[in-house]
This record gives sequence, C-alpha cells and structure tokens, in this order.
Amino acid sequence: MPTEDTMRSALHTYLDALNNLDVGAALALFAKGSTLEDPVGTGVADAHERLPIMFKQIPAGSTFSLDTPIRTSHGAAAAMAFSLRTVVDGIPVQVRSLDVMEFDDDGLITHMNAYTGPSDQEFSLPGTFDGFEHGYAVANGVRLHYEIGGSGEPLVLLEGFPRTTHALHGIMSELAKHYRVIAVDYRGQGGSDKPADGYDKKTMAKDVYELVRGLGYDKVNIAGGDMGAMVAYTFAANYPEATAKLAVWDGGPFGPSHATMQAFPPPGAGNTWWYPLSQIDDLPAKLLAGRFRPLVDWAVDHFAVHPEKITEQDREIYATAYGSPEAVTAAFGTYRAYHQDVADNATYPRLAMPVLVLGNTVTLPFLRSELAATFPDTTRYVTIEDTGHYIAEEQPEALATELARFFG
Repeated sequence: MPTEDTMRSALHTYLDALNNLDVGAALALFAKGSTLEDPVGTGVADAHERLPIMFKQIPAGSTFSLDTPIRTSHGAAAAMAFSLRTVVDGIPVQVRSLDVMEFDDDGLITHMNAYTGPSDQEFSLPGTFDGFEHGYAVANGVRLHYEIGGSGEPLVLLEGFPRTTHALHGIMSELAKHYRVIAVDYRGQGGSDKPADGYDKKTMAKDVYELVRGLGYDKVNIAGGDMGAMVAYTFAANYPEATAKLAVWDGGPFGPSHATMQAFPPPGAGNTWWYPLSQIDDLPAKLLAGRFRPLVDWAVDHFAVHPEKITEQDREIYATAYGSPEAVTAAFGTYRAYHQDVADNATYPRLAMPVLVLGNTVTLPFLRSELAATFPDTTRYVTIEDTGHYIAEEQPEALATELARFFG
C-alpha cells in the first residue's frame, strides 16, 4: 500500500501540472490503462486518452487552487478538492472539482473520479455579488467559506437549513452600507467543510469565533436565522466578551418545546419529521443524496408565505449545495446534536448583551415565551409582517431595516 506522503506528493504534483498546463507531468502520475471517470457527462476513458483532451479544454490564464486539505484516510485512496478560476466571454467563472484517486504500490494513480461542481454564476462566488469577496479560512480545524464586504463595525450573518449564504444576499448589500458584513457558511453548510462530526452548536460557535478572531476582530455583532440563530446564540453565550449585540430571526436555542415534540402529531399540527430522521444512522444521506430538490420544494411550500420569492435558481442552488452524501449527513447532524445542545444550553448563564428577536405573526409569540428564561428582560421583540419562515428571502428589505436599526 502506498504511503500517505507518497499520495500527498503525487496530488500536489498533479495540481502543479494543472497550473503549468503540463500534460506530460500529469500523465507521468497515471499507470498505463488507468481510468478517469467524470460523472458530469464526459464519460469514462483511459486516462492517457482523456487527460490530453482535458488539458486542451483548459482556457489560457486559468489558475487552480486547493480548496480543502488533501485527504488520505481511505487506504490506498486520496481526495483533492480544488477550484479552477478562469474567464469565459469576459465573465469570471469558478468551477470546483473533487478528485478521488486510487494508487498502486508504486504510488501511481490507477483510477480517478472527478466530480465537477457548480460555477460562479450558480453559487455567486468570487467577483459576482455586489462587491463582496469570498474567502476561506481554517478555524477550529475546519475550512469555512465566508463572504465579506462593506465597512464599519463587523456584523456576522448566519443562515439555516436548507440554505447557504446565498439566502442572505437580499440583506447583505443594504447592511454593507453600514457594517463590515461577514456572511458565514457554518460547518457542513455551503462551501464549508463537511466533517463527520462536530455539529453540536458549541463546537460550531467555536468555529465562527476562531474565524472572526482570525480575521482580526475581538468583538463582533452577530445575527442568524433558523439554525444560524442557534449558532449565533451559542456564540453569544460562550463568548459574551466577543459579542457586542445579538439578533435572531425565526429561531433560537433548543428550548422547552423541543422536548415535547410528538412523533405522531395530531391532524393539522406541524410535523417536524426531520428531527427523528436525524437520529437514524446513515439513512438521511441514503434517502436524499442527489435527490434533495424535493425537500427544498417541500420546505418552501410548507414554510413560506411567499414561495414565489424563492426562485427556481435559488432552489437549484440549495439542491446542489446539499446534493452530496456528506452535505446531507452534515445538515441532519445539526439536528442530531439536539440532546447535546440541550445539555449545553442548560449550563449557560442568561445573556446580558443587547438582543433583538424577529419573527412573523405566528412565530414571534412562540419565540417570546420560548426564549424568556434565556434572553434578557430588555430583549426587543419585533414582528416582520407578511412573511413565513424564510424572512431573509421573503422580506429582505424589512429584515435589513430592523437589523440596521438595532445594530446602529
């Protein structure tokens, strides 16, 4: 079996060959007769036939960069996630790829699966969204993706399930007029790493804390919706000295009501089926990997007052972002950690910093009663009218206005 160092060296050599457009160096890594398999439609061919074609298709001036650490944890196989940045018809484009390679005893690549990912235009990656820059940073051992723009006091934004930072685009431009906005894909979400564990909110909050410290901030404002609200709350509870103000919309820490959820709700009552599903090993990924679009549509139909505001493009972005088994497992992992989160929440003192809670006409009274024992008596509760659960997408102007007013 090849050593880990041998596999890592080969993958770095392959990445260098891509950047130098050196097909000879790339071919030298592949055993004769090895295969290159690309599920996006280029078919399966001998690597010595396929690689020269691939190199001819790479536009001049393209650059390849490593997105995640090279991983060699599967015997004689290793994985390398990287991005191609180029320009097509004057438009900056980024294409992600995850190459999973198998090695022989001599360290040559005998098989490779190349899983090409979505482009800039689909994920709104670097250079495509209102002056925001995209960044990646390793924090608490995971690589986090974030979008950053604007100037002023730092304001961290987090969204929930099944969403990514894309859902925040409706409020980011307005808030960037007043703040240095940092929209973060938390662990397991969007462009961030999707490790096998660490989805208790205390760990996820530590990820965000180390990210903002790495960006040079000792104290930030932080706001989040849905699962992002849980992470934002846990950030404030664990790092009060680093939290200027906290805002949450249509979400908050796991509270008393979660302990009474019914597996068989009566007719007409809400059915939170994803909570019990999250407790079953491996099943969510087996059911939903590559088939996530129906879940996105179901969520919009059941939880949005204005489903038309979550467009076809939006839905496809979310379906793609949660398309892999790792992404599905991570998403349900945030709910799987419920019991640990409840235990952790019981140890936190009552918040002392200024807090804003936003909800719709149905959820705000529930949030007020649910959060009363945890949030300060001075907490402001504000109703956002004419919206369902996805406030950042259904009523972005109203949400941005309330956030700017609170954090100002």
